[in-house]
Amino acid sequence: MNFLKHYIRILLRKRTISAITIGGYAISMAVIFILLAFIVNERSINKGFENADNIYRVIRADMNSDVPQTFLDDVKGKVPGIEKVCLYSISNGLYRFNNKQYMAKFLATNDDFFDIFSFDFIYRTGNTNLHSDYNIYLTQQFSEKLYGNNTPFGETLEIGQNTYHIVGVISNPPLHSSFDFDVVTTLNKSVSYAGISYNEEVHKMFGSFILLNKNTLMDNTIGQIEGMIGHWQAFTDQKLSLQPLHEVYFDTKKHDNLKHANVSMILLLTAVAVIILLMTILNYANITISTGHERHMEIGIRKATGANKRNIFMQLIAESLFISFLSMFLAIVIAELVSPFFSQVLGKQVDLWSLLTQPKIIGLGLLIFLATGFFSGIYPALSITRITPIQVINRTNVFTKKGNRGGIIAVQFFFTIVLITSLMFINKQINFVKHKDLGFDREQIMRLSLKGETPEKWQLLKEKLKTNPDIVSISATHGSPFAIYSSSSGSFNDSHGRKVEDVKIIGIDDDFLGTFGLTLVNGNNLTSSNSNTCIINQHLFNYLEWDNFEGKEVFGSEVIGIVKDFNHINLYNPIGHLQLKKLEGNPSFLNIKIKGDVANAIQFVYKTLQEVEPGTPFNYQFYDDWIHSMYEKEEKQAYAIQLFSILAIIISCFGLVGIMNHITNRRVKEIGIRKVNGARISEILTMLNKDFVRWVAIAFVIATPIAYYAMHKWLQNFAYKTNLSWWIFALAGLLALGIALLTVSWQSWRAATRNPVEALRDE
Repeated sequence: MNFLKHYIRILLRKRTISAITIGGYAISMAVIFILLAFIVNERSINKGFENADNIYRVIRADMNSDVPQTFLDDVKGKVPGIEKVCLYSISNGLYRFNNKQYMAKFLATNDDFFDIFSFDFIYRTGNTNLHSDYNIYLTQQFSEKLYGNNTPFGETLEIGQNTYHIVGVISNPPLHSSFDFDVVTTLNKSVSYAGISYNEEVHKMFGSFILLNKNTLMDNTIGQIEGMIGHWQAFTDQKLSLQPLHEVYFDTKKHDNLKHANVSMILLLTAVAVIILLMTILNYANITISTGHERHMEIGIRKATGANKRNIFMQLIAESLFISFLSMFLAIVIAELVSPFFSQVLGKQVDLWSLLTQPKIIGLGLLIFLATGFFSGIYPALSITRITPIQVINRTNVFTKKGNRGGIIAVQFFFTIVLITSLMFINKQINFVKHKDLGFDREQIMRLSLKGETPEKWQLLKEKLKTNPDIVSISATHGSPFAIYSSSSGSFNDSHGRKVEDVKIIGIDDDFLGTFGLTLVNGNNLTSSNSNTCIINQHLFNYLEWDNFEGKEVFGSEVIGIVKDFNHINLYNPIGHLQLKKLEGNPSFLNIKIKGDVANAIQFVYKTLQEVEPGTPFNYQFYDDWIHSMYEKEEKQAYAIQLFSILAIIISCFGLVGIMNHITNRRVKEIGIRKVNGARISEILTMLNKDFVRWVAIAFVIATPIAYYAMHKWLQNFAYKTNLSWWIFALAGLLALGIALLTVSWQSWRAATRNPVEALRDE
């Protein structure tokens, strides 16, 4: 313990460098702890269910996750090894309570859902079978919201025009799961579901999960179900497969209304955590080496008095572990203090203490502690133990050997340049998609959601709204641009024999084109007198290779016009097939174009809505804001990169301070001699800083192609993408160089302005 007391005295004597060493180490480890907590929590999603290892989702060969409702009858009890099977859909809907309407999340499913996912029943009464169309369950949290601590025995809930009987209360969906809902209803009373039609076939589509017996192999079950829906024309070429439950949360390519991970964010933060860990180790090694020359007398004397290399090596490793222990303790305190902020940045609760309940994580934490302590100290220990008593007597500085660890600086700034470049390109792409011309007018157009009984009164609501002079146009639609609810596929009996897949369908009225500023390339607009007619986009018309559209039909609707292509789905995908079909039935939205006083127009819409349907929620968005919000994931990702890039740069700057301290100390006499011989301060600064310029240049040369490749791969997620501009790479390099020079300039200035007499007085 004596050597620890001695080392603590050294730390106290060198307060500045000690603060840089321990503080930099602690900040780095605090960031790593937060990232580790986030990543571990994300990886634990869906693993808490009792049967998690035996639960699978059914997916189609085209990677869609929904199957026709008939799949339930096809598979249940007919495939050995499948214990339970459920279909489901999750959607928002209205319910009425105390004469007011509110929004809730509805899960439509069958009874096997509760057995597959092991939900606990807090309360059940009477006939609790979901096959009864008017039986519902509430989650515990939703029940308490409506009825407090009272059991909802005999209570009913109005949903739409129907009254439902509350037959039970179930446990809340686990926070660490993909599910989020308030009310459970039967499939027959689903608030919303996807629909697919193919020629004369029409299918209701639902997501599905199955529970396998513990001794059943997944591959055997896949072989039994893969052709199960092939007897339908719509799915002739579609084979089914299974996806383990733990993969569902990380599969972001399927539209299933489940909660999903930001996979690119997780990969990014994992890489950042590794980078910061490496920087932490390198920085500690740099700073320890930079201060090691001040201990050469101590090491030499210890060797002269009988200490061998092994004793000194173990002492230095113990000192490194001691620093690691202090830093780890301080890092935990820092991480706990800043975790609320990082929870907002990451969009998820960062629960550090939950890690302590997991033995694997505790073991990993101890491994990180030992690894960082050992590997941070091994290189300084090997370097310092080379000191011999003769070198001490001759005042030979063992650290003056060639090589000032410029490669370490190059590595650190390699990571810095890659992070800066990635940040700039992500921001550039987000701005690009936000401001891209979508082919339709989205400025000051309100999308008013119609729920409950309001869709049946849409014509009355529309007529009342048109009396306001600030409202210039209103269009009723089922679905809307960027929110399409229907699609269809089929074959055409013409000379080309075309088969068309995935035609998106929006039900529109005759005001749709004018409201969104769309242009007819050929033909006529829909009118109220037309029935069973449609307009198709140029993309579909060109694909069909028709000479003209006269007398042609698409899925039973006569084509009367061609509209100029516009982006009707998000910019991750190119423009596809689109059919604008004459609105039949009730719409899901009113699209209201406003000119003039927007605030007054919004207030007028609200008052009119309450007159037509009292108590209905006022659920609206402006298209411009709504489309911008679609790229919130990328914006969060960019903000996280920005934050962690700054932290990585700060951490690398700690290392620069250590290296510059080392360089100036080992060249102090050289600087003194040069000043005595007339060297100017600017020449000394140039001499000291030129190596840093070279290292940043090397890092830039290596980082640029790697950053280019990484951003090229990332941009492939978008059908419409910005250019990989050369100036961003150049600017990232200049910023890295500026950061390096600003960091070392203070120490360079101190060394260049130091009195040469002080440097040479020992000679």
